Amino acid sequence: MKKSIFSLLLISYTLLFSQETNIIDKKENNNTLSLESSEIEFETITISSSEAFEKMTLNKEIFLIDIRSPQKIKLIGNIIDTDLFISYENFNPKNYKFEQNKYFYDELKYELITKNIDFDKELMIIDNYDDNILRKISKHLNELGFQKIYIINDGFEGSKAKFGKFKNQRVVSGWKNKNNNWELSEYKKIFWSPCKYSFLFEEEDKLKCEDKILECPQLENNSTLPSMPENKDYFNKDETEELIKILNKTR
Repeated sequence: MKKSIFSLLLISYTLLFSQETNIIDKKENNNTLSLESSEIEFETITISSSEAFEKMTLNKEIFLIDIRSPQKIKLIGNIIDTDLFISYENFNPKNYKFEQNKYFYDELKYELITKNIDFDKELMIIDNYDDNILRKISKHLNELGFQKIYIINDGFEGSKAKFGKFKNQRVVSGWKNKNNNWELSEYKKIFWSPCKYSFLFEEEDKLKCEDKILECPQLENNSTLPSMPENKDYFNKDETEELIKILNKTR
Protein backbone atom coordinates (compact mmCIF):
# COMPACT_ATOMS: atom_id res chain seq x y z
CA MET A 1 0.00 0.00 0.00
CA LYS A 2 2.80 2.40 0.95
CA LYS A 3 4.60 1.53 -2.29
CA SER A 4 1.44 2.33 -4.29
CA ILE A 5 1.04 5.69 -2.56
CA PHE A 6 4.71 6.49 -3.11
CA SER A 7 4.43 5.54 -6.79
CA LEU A 8 1.40 7.79 -7.26
CA LEU A 9 3.17 10.72 -5.60
CA LEU A 10 6.23 10.17 -7.77
CA ILE A 11 4.13 10.09 -10.95
CA SER A 12 2.24 13.24 -9.91
CA TYR A 13 5.48 15.09 -9.19
CA THR A 14 6.95 13.99 -12.53
CA LEU A 15 3.89 15.20 -14.42
CA LEU A 16 3.88 18.52 -12.56
CA PHE A 17 7.59 19.08 -13.26
CA SER A 18 7.07 18.22 -16.92
CA GLN A 19 4.24 20.77 -17.25
CA GLU A 20 6.31 23.50 -15.57
CA THR A 21 9.22 22.75 -17.91
CA ASN A 22 6.94 23.02 -20.94
CA ILE A 23 5.58 26.33 -19.70
CA ILE A 24 9.11 27.69 -19.21
CA ASP A 25 10.14 26.47 -22.66
CA LYS A 26 7.10 28.12 -24.22
CA LYS A 27 7.85 31.38 -22.44
CA GLU A 28 11.46 31.28 -23.61
CA ASN A 29 10.34 30.51 -27.15
CA ASN A 30 7.82 33.34 -27.05
CA ASN A 31 10.48 35.72 -25.79
CA THR A 32 12.78 34.65 -28.60
CA LEU A 33 10.06 35.15 -31.18
CA SER A 34 9.16 38.58 -29.87
CA LEU A 35 12.84 39.55 -29.85
CA GLU A 36 13.25 38.41 -33.43
CA SER A 37 10.08 40.27 -34.42
CA SER A 38 11.27 43.47 -32.75
CA GLU A 39 14.52 43.23 -34.72
CA ILE A 40 12.75 43.09 -38.08
CA GLU A 41 9.85 45.42 -37.33
CA PHE A 42 10.11 48.96 -38.64
CA GLU A 43 8.04 51.84 -37.39
CA THR A 44 7.26 54.31 -40.15
CA ILE A 45 7.69 57.93 -39.05
CA THR A 46 4.64 59.84 -40.25
CA ILE A 47 4.72 63.64 -40.28
CA SER A 48 2.59 66.44 -41.72
CA SER A 49 3.74 68.71 -44.53
CA SER A 50 4.17 71.56 -42.03
CA GLU A 51 6.40 69.40 -39.82
CA ALA A 52 8.32 68.26 -42.90
CA PHE A 53 8.96 71.85 -43.94
CA GLU A 54 10.27 72.70 -40.45
CA LYS A 55 12.58 69.67 -40.49
CA MET A 56 13.93 70.56 -43.92
CA THR A 57 14.47 74.16 -42.85
CA LEU A 58 16.53 73.03 -39.85
CA ASN A 59 18.32 70.21 -41.64
CA LYS A 60 19.35 70.94 -45.23
CA GLU A 61 20.83 67.43 -45.55
CA ILE A 62 17.43 65.68 -45.61
CA PHE A 63 16.98 63.82 -48.91
CA LEU A 64 13.52 64.49 -50.36
CA ILE A 65 11.94 61.99 -52.80
CA ASP A 66 8.84 62.85 -54.84
CA ILE A 67 7.07 59.75 -56.24
CA ARG A 68 4.29 61.55 -58.15
CA SER A 69 3.81 61.20 -61.90
CA PRO A 70 5.50 63.81 -64.16
CA GLN A 71 2.06 64.81 -65.43
CA LYS A 72 0.82 65.73 -61.97
CA ILE A 73 4.05 67.53 -61.17
CA LYS A 74 3.78 69.56 -64.36
CA LEU A 75 0.12 70.52 -63.84
CA ILE A 76 0.08 70.92 -60.05
CA GLY A 77 3.65 71.85 -59.07
CA ASN A 78 6.54 70.51 -57.02
CA ILE A 79 8.65 71.29 -53.96
CA ILE A 80 11.61 73.46 -54.93
CA ASP A 81 14.18 71.53 -52.88
CA THR A 82 13.26 68.05 -54.16
CA ASP A 83 16.35 65.83 -54.52
CA LEU A 84 14.86 62.99 -56.55
CA PHE A 85 11.84 62.40 -58.76
CA ILE A 86 10.95 58.71 -59.20
CA SER A 87 7.39 58.17 -60.38
CA TYR A 88 5.43 55.33 -58.83
CA GLU A 89 2.87 55.61 -61.62
CA ASN A 90 2.67 57.19 -65.06
CA PHE A 91 -0.13 58.37 -67.34
CA ASN A 92 -0.67 56.17 -70.39
CA PRO A 93 -2.11 58.30 -73.23
CA LYS A 94 -3.24 55.18 -75.10
CA ASN A 95 -5.85 54.18 -72.52
CA TYR A 96 -6.02 57.44 -70.51
CA LYS A 97 -5.16 55.66 -67.27
CA PHE A 98 -2.43 55.91 -64.67
CA GLU A 99 -0.34 52.74 -64.55
CA GLN A 100 2.16 51.60 -61.97
CA ASN A 101 5.83 51.90 -62.86
CA LYS A 102 6.95 48.25 -62.76
CA TYR A 103 10.61 49.28 -62.34
CA PHE A 104 10.00 51.79 -59.57
CA TYR A 105 11.99 49.97 -56.88
CA ASP A 106 14.86 49.18 -59.27
CA GLU A 107 15.07 52.82 -60.33
CA LEU A 108 14.89 54.04 -56.74
CA LYS A 109 17.66 51.68 -55.64
CA TYR A 110 19.80 52.69 -58.63
CA GLU A 111 19.54 56.40 -57.79
CA LEU A 112 20.31 55.90 -54.09
CA ILE A 113 23.40 53.85 -54.98
CA THR A 114 24.73 56.18 -57.69
CA LYS A 115 24.15 59.23 -55.49
CA ASN A 116 26.06 57.50 -52.65
CA ILE A 117 23.29 58.02 -50.12
CA ASP A 118 24.43 56.66 -46.74
CA PHE A 119 22.15 54.40 -44.71
CA ASP A 120 22.09 56.93 -41.85
CA LYS A 121 20.85 59.67 -44.18
CA GLU A 122 17.41 61.05 -43.33
CA LEU A 123 15.00 60.31 -46.19
CA MET A 124 11.64 62.02 -46.71
CA ILE A 125 9.01 60.87 -49.21
CA ILE A 126 5.96 62.68 -50.58
CA ASP A 127 3.03 61.57 -52.76
CA ASN A 128 -0.10 63.33 -54.06
CA TYR A 129 -2.38 63.57 -51.03
CA ASP A 130 -1.89 60.65 -48.60
CA ASP A 131 0.67 58.11 -47.37
CA ASN A 132 -0.86 54.75 -48.38
CA ILE A 133 1.79 53.89 -50.98
CA LEU A 134 4.53 55.59 -48.98
CA ARG A 135 4.24 53.01 -46.19
CA LYS A 136 5.16 50.21 -48.59
CA ILE A 137 8.03 52.24 -50.00
CA SER A 138 9.41 53.11 -46.57
CA LYS A 139 9.33 49.41 -45.60
CA HIS A 140 11.27 48.58 -48.76
CA LEU A 141 13.84 51.29 -48.01
CA ASN A 142 14.23 49.95 -44.48
CA GLU A 143 14.90 46.47 -45.86
CA LEU A 144 17.67 47.98 -47.98
CA GLY A 145 19.23 49.37 -44.79
CA PHE A 146 17.85 52.91 -44.39
CA GLN A 147 16.58 53.68 -40.89
CA LYS A 148 15.54 57.34 -40.81
CA ILE A 149 12.56 57.51 -43.15
CA TYR A 150 9.79 60.10 -42.93
CA ILE A 151 6.57 59.97 -44.94
CA ILE A 152 4.38 63.05 -45.40
CA ASN A 153 0.83 62.02 -44.57
CA ASP A 154 -1.06 64.88 -46.25
CA GLY A 155 1.02 64.82 -49.44
CA PHE A 156 1.57 67.68 -51.85
CA GLU A 157 -2.10 68.50 -52.49
CA GLY A 158 -3.78 67.78 -49.14
CA SER A 159 -7.41 66.79 -48.51
CA LYS A 160 -10.68 67.93 -50.05
CA ALA A 161 -12.80 70.53 -48.26
CA LYS A 162 -16.12 69.03 -47.11
CA PHE A 163 -18.09 72.28 -47.23
CA GLY A 164 -17.79 75.98 -48.01
CA LYS A 165 -16.66 77.89 -51.06
CA PHE A 166 -13.95 75.36 -51.94
CA LYS A 167 -15.97 72.21 -51.32
CA ASN A 168 -14.46 69.09 -52.97
CA GLN A 169 -11.25 70.97 -53.78
CA ARG A 170 -7.93 69.94 -52.21
CA VAL A 171 -7.34 73.00 -50.09
CA VAL A 172 -7.06 71.33 -46.64
CA SER A 173 -3.52 70.66 -45.45
CA GLY A 174 -0.94 69.45 -47.99
CA TRP A 175 2.43 71.01 -48.83
CA LYS A 176 0.98 73.29 -51.50
CA ASN A 177 -1.54 74.80 -49.09
CA LYS A 178 0.69 75.01 -46.01
CA ASN A 179 4.10 76.05 -47.36
CA ASN A 180 5.33 78.50 -49.99
CA ASN A 181 8.40 76.45 -50.91
CA TRP A 182 6.95 75.10 -54.19
CA GLU A 183 6.62 76.10 -57.82
CA LEU A 184 4.65 75.38 -60.97
CA SER A 185 7.25 73.49 -62.90
CA GLU A 186 8.64 74.04 -66.35
CA TYR A 187 10.33 71.09 -68.00
CA LYS A 188 13.46 69.92 -66.17
CA LYS A 189 15.85 67.11 -66.99
CA ILE A 190 15.76 65.89 -63.42
CA PHE A 191 12.12 64.86 -63.77
CA TRP A 192 11.31 61.20 -64.30
CA SER A 193 10.43 59.96 -67.79
CA PRO A 194 9.24 56.50 -68.92
CA CYS A 195 12.49 55.42 -70.62
CA LYS A 196 14.96 57.30 -68.46
CA TYR A 197 16.15 54.05 -66.86
CA SER A 198 15.72 51.74 -69.86
CA PHE A 199 19.10 50.15 -69.12
CA LEU A 200 17.41 48.54 -66.08
CA PHE A 201 14.52 47.15 -68.11
CA GLU A 202 13.81 43.64 -69.31
CA GLU A 203 14.58 43.12 -72.99
CA GLU A 204 10.94 43.35 -74.08
CA ASP A 205 10.51 46.71 -72.37
CA LYS A 206 13.82 47.99 -73.71
CA LEU A 207 12.54 47.43 -77.24
CA LYS A 208 9.53 49.64 -76.51
CA CYS A 209 11.91 52.49 -75.77
CA GLU A 210 14.03 52.10 -78.89
CA ASP A 211 11.55 54.02 -81.04
CA LYS A 212 11.73 57.03 -78.72
CA ILE A 213 14.26 59.73 -79.56
CA LEU A 214 16.27 60.20 -76.38
CA GLU A 215 19.27 62.29 -75.49
CA CYS A 216 22.06 60.70 -73.51
CA PRO A 217 23.85 63.49 -71.60
CA GLN A 218 27.35 62.62 -70.40
CA LEU A 219 27.67 62.06 -66.66
CA GLU A 220 30.65 62.74 -64.43
CA ASN A 221 31.47 59.04 -64.19
CA ASN A 222 31.59 58.76 -68.01
CA SER A 223 28.37 56.73 -68.10
CA THR A 224 25.22 57.82 -69.91
CA LEU A 225 21.73 58.26 -68.57
CA PRO A 226 18.83 58.65 -71.03
CA SER A 227 16.47 61.57 -70.46
CA MET A 228 13.61 63.34 -72.19
CA PRO A 229 14.76 65.56 -75.10
CA GLU A 230 14.67 69.34 -74.80
CA ASN A 231 11.31 71.04 -75.36
CA LYS A 232 9.59 67.65 -75.33
CA ASP A 233 6.33 67.58 -73.39
CA TYR A 234 5.22 64.57 -71.36
CA PHE A 235 2.00 64.31 -73.36
CA ASN A 236 0.60 65.77 -76.57
CA LYS A 237 -1.41 69.00 -76.46
CA ASP A 238 -4.43 67.15 -77.82
CA GLU A 239 -4.37 64.93 -74.75
CA THR A 240 -4.04 67.73 -72.22
CA GLU A 241 -7.76 68.47 -71.80
CA GLU A 242 -8.60 64.80 -71.31
CA LEU A 243 -5.72 64.39 -68.87
CA ILE A 244 -6.89 67.33 -66.75
CA LYS A 245 -10.34 65.75 -66.51
CA ILE A 246 -8.81 62.46 -65.35
CA LEU A 247 -6.56 64.24 -62.85
CA ASN A 248 -9.56 66.04 -61.39
CA LYS A 249 -11.35 62.70 -60.95
CA THR A 250 -8.37 61.11 -59.20
CA ARG A 251 -7.92 64.18 -56.99
